Amino acid sequence: MKRVLVYAYLAGNLGDDLLVTILCRRYPKVEFHMLAEERYKQRFAALSNAVIHTPGDALVQEKGQWMEKHRHQKANGFLMWMASQCYATVHIGGSVFVQHQDDFSAAYQTDADLCRYSKRLYVVGANFGPYTDPDYYRRYHALFARYRGICFRDQPSYDKFQDLPRVRWAPDVAFAYRPADPLPSSEKTVVISVLDLEHRGGKYSICQHQAGYEANLAALGDLLVEQGYKVVLVSFCEMQGDETAARRIQGAMKQDSSPQVKILAYQDDLQPVLDAFAKADRVVATRFHSIVLGWLYDKPVLPIVYDLKCTQLLEDNQQDYLTLEQWSQAQPKQLLGQLLERPGFDSKELREQAQEQFAFTDRALNSRLGLFG
Repeated sequence: MKRVLVYAYLAGNLGDDLLVTILCRRYPKVEFHMLAEERYKQRFAALSNAVIHTPGDALVQEKGQWMEKHRHQKANGFLMWMASQCYATVHIGGSVFVQHQDDFSAAYQTDADLCRYSKRLYVVGANFGPYTDPDYYRRYHALFARYRGICFRDQPSYDKFQDLPRVRWAPDVAFAYRPADPLPSSEKTVVISVLDLEHRGGKYSICQHQAGYEANLAALGDLLVEQGYKVVLVSFCEMQGDETAARRIQGAMKQDSSPQVKILAYQDDLQPVLDAFAKADRVVATRFHSIVLGWLYDKPVLPIVYDLKCTQLLEDNQQDYLTLEQWSQAQPKQLLGQLLERPGFDSKELREQAQEQFAFTDRALNSRLGLFG
């Protein structure tokens, strides 16, 4: 089996875990290695070709020390050693090239080291930006010229690098997931993907919208219950506070609504969340991949945009949306009307186009495809 290093954001976020799962299932004859916390041995237990290395493993510590001593590689020693041992490295994820701080040298150095040590380096499913320093773009443009293949997930990112020979774009990797047939349900249900804004400060702060955002989600939830819907508040990432925000929203709803409202938090198993989207009649989407999953299951989706990546996804597909500010200032009955009036979505074309995310890796890994589904 070919060995491939997976470089991804592995911190219990449903979107990223879904992308890695799709990658591993696509190439069943490839052995994928990744560095993650112990819990990922449970999370990815169903992936027979996924090898999880944890920070406490003897091999991780030994090779990290060896890289520091012999290669003067003080940061990410094991990852760089593993990159040098594997046939290829796949950097998979969404917002992986964002300038989070004025001094971006540490993040850039990690990407540069990965390029240096990898025999073949591919990017799957990323967007580029936002960024504020022109040097951020210039340095990555020079670095990307050394990659074996990059597939962005939005047109604006592609446009910035289209002069490079091994760059393309296709819809988000999650559209390559092949959903099962819709599950039958006798209940009317609305899935609401929530995001914790409380700790979203920093360079692109959105925490000032927290109160209005949560108040209108609670008010909309009450109106939906009055209309005969069950409401499912979905948390995509416990570590980033989604579940805490869901509990605040549930607590702000009327007591009479409680029996019709539940919180569904992603922990170790993707399937319950995927099933919730499959059974839903409508989706209120804040998380990027909640928009994607709503569309994947051809649901009417009302998006609340908190980040440029969401704006680009929606504008690439000519879909309208509400910004956090617009959502926070709207009347709840207005929001209910917008949700109930939205049409369903036909994802067939996006699902076909998303297979192109793997155009470079399909050629490199040369494995019989086994699509996730």
